[in-house]
Amino acid sequence: MPSDKARLYVALYVRGGGPKMPGQEDNYHWAFLVAPKNENKDSTGTRYHAKNAPGQSTWVFEEKSTSMTATNMILVRVMIGKVNDPQALAAKLRQGVLVVRMEDEAIQSAYSVGGGKSIKKIFKYKFELLRRILGSSSLPSSTPSSLYPLPILVPVPFINDEPGWNCVTWLQSALALIAQDTSVMETSTLNWETAKAAAMQYCEKKTGQGRFSGEGDFDTSKVPTFDLLQGKETIK
Repeated sequence: MPSDKARLYVALYVRGGGPKMPGQEDNYHWAFLVAPKNENKDSTGTRYHAKNAPGQSTWVFEEKSTSMTATNMILVRVMIGKVNDPQALAAKLRQGVLVVRMEDEAIQSAYSVGGGKSIKKIFKYKFELLRRILGSSSLPSSTPSSLYPLPILVPVPFINDEPGWNCVTWLQSALALIAQDTSVMETSTLNWETAKAAAMQYCEKKTGQGRFSGEGDFDTSKVPTFDLLQGKETIK
């Protein structure tokens, strides 16, 4: 019986600056995409990734709804598995990330009374509470202005002192975490080296074909897609 389960993709995006990693993985920005099996122009999915906080060197986790059309500087995506339990997958990707959840009523009340300023006060209070629980050494000394929330799910910066830590190393670690729980995914290829090689080779192939330079006969409203499970390209 055909599976209608959501699909998990590794996606590569345009990134500024030159690569520093030996394998040049950081020539791209890396993210996970969870998308429906059958897509159309109105389809949306969820992007999970580590990104730099605006104006800061700190990395933050972002979980955000996104269109499945060719937007947000996306280059290619490689399908690595069928998602058996989307909620469990999301929980795995959030592990290692401190998340503050603000109740719907609190947000609605803040908007009705004082708008954004009241929301900032709520978040600042919760941030300071977390600092007291976890210890001052675990969190920044003040609330980063870039983290004042509009979504209900609010990420706190990654706390890492490891040189070279970036979106690539986050995705690699997250992939290993997913692979530990066999109930999360159905059919899948979760080996980092396999997924990395497939994504980079596919992106290089599409670059050589002129996919990103306006050459050739391509539907640029769609994201070039390779199915790693079947070993074939599904969207050119």
